[in-house]
Amino acid sequence: MYPLKEITLQLFLYDLREGLGQTSESIDFNRYYFWRRFHHDLEKPYSKLTAENLDKLEKYATKENPEIDIVSLDYQEGEQPLMGIEYVLAASQLGDSYSLIIDAYDSEYQKTSLKQLKTYIQERIINSPSSLGQTWLLWGQLDRKYSPEKVNEIAEKSYKEIANNQLSFPANQLLGGYLFEISQFVSVKNWENLLILIDNEKPEDLRNYPRLNDEHKSLLKKDIQNSLGECHYLIWLLPAECDLTAIQEEIKQIQTHFHRLLSYRHKIIWAYSQSRILKRRLKKNYQTIQKSVLTIRQQRKQPEDLQEALEETLEILGNYAIDLSQLHSQLRTITINLANYRQRLKEFAKVDPNCELTTLAEFSKLAATKYERQVKTDYESLSPGMILLENLIKTIEGIVEINQAKREDRLERAIAAASIGVGTASAAASSIANYSEGILTEIASFVLLRNKTEAPTIHPVSTASLTFVISCVIGLILGWLTWWRLNSRPG
Repeated sequence: MYPLKEITLQLFLYDLREGLGQTSESIDFNRYYFWRRFHHDLEKPYSKLTAENLDKLEKYATKENPEIDIVSLDYQEGEQPLMGIEYVLAASQLGDSYSLIIDAYDSEYQKTSLKQLKTYIQERIINSPSSLGQTWLLWGQLDRKYSPEKVNEIAEKSYKEIANNQLSFPANQLLGGYLFEISQFVSVKNWENLLILIDNEKPEDLRNYPRLNDEHKSLLKKDIQNSLGECHYLIWLLPAECDLTAIQEEIKQIQTHFHRLLSYRHKIIWAYSQSRILKRRLKKNYQTIQKSVLTIRQQRKQPEDLQEALEETLEILGNYAIDLSQLHSQLRTITINLANYRQRLKEFAKVDPNCELTTLAEFSKLAATKYERQVKTDYESLSPGMILLENLIKTIEGIVEINQAKREDRLERAIAAASIGVGTASAAASSIANYSEGILTEIASFVLLRNKTEAPTIHPVSTASLTFVISCVIGLILGWLTWWRLNSRPG
């Protein structure tokens, strides 16, 4: 016989309700993604939801209230007589996130195995990845008194059955029983893949990533479900001598504290994972900024190139500013949820003054020394990139303005020289016009005298042509002298 009775397997699942800067359309999608887990009529592409489906989601939306600490959104209970399973499902809103708790229990543990309980829960809620994280909690009562070593062995066997894995782990103390915590943190890459997978469900105009083909989507979904499903487990074994009926109220309070504690934990890990993705993007843009600075310092660009560089840098500035702001937001998320996590741990002691939650307390230390400190360091180290980027933009704008001013100055000098040349040519033309005929007559007489021929008649066209040529020559000479003089001035 299995050494446990009154066995219950619970899944605490958390999803994002509203992210920083998300549009109302994205928030609507988040709501759909959460509720389709246990409403089978919503298990279809978002774009194919019917009017009835949308009406159901709208009714849930009217129940939400971010100003209230916790809002109950739905509650269901039932049983599967053939499997010997009873279940309870409770969905709620926790500020900017959703939570789903589903219990499956078999009081005799004769009809079903732990693995069957887990499979039933996964099938009951359409096992799709959670955007924030999830925890499996197995709890039950030992059928008799065992040594601590035997209790550890029971916990390890139970974990192997529900997680298909073998680990050794230390025990905490809670309500006179043993609480085991098994943590397998999901890599940043898996979180990024998870975001891609969830994003792939969205309509095209809400999507941030390229569409996955069916093969990649299937493989990715399987990998993510495996890793997320095994990321966090709690096994709570109550002693045989305790009266579960007598401590029913204490167990209920503990369940409430787990509900909130786990939400803080998963949001801390999620925020840290988000910060790693943001850091990677920020570092890439920072390297681009540095290259742009070196390029402008090392070579003089043509005005057209500078204008193009300015437009590119402005785009980088926009992306950099958004990512840096989101990085700071993730830091704030970690800080707030870490404080809430520590405060919630104290609530356990109010229920059981003798509790020892060592591994749960160690997570708060890890979050402070690694997650919070690392994100804070990254934010401080990447923030100067904004100053560098802004200075780069000012430098480019300054060079563009200087080049523009130089072009305008050259244009003004050219206009001045041309004006003087034209004015001089006009004045010269007026003066020469009265003498051009005499000049031509003298020239013709001189030429004819030497050739001993009669003097020809001076045509008016010849007179005008001579006037035009002489005035143009005078105008060009004075215009050139003016241009040379203006450009020879310092500055």
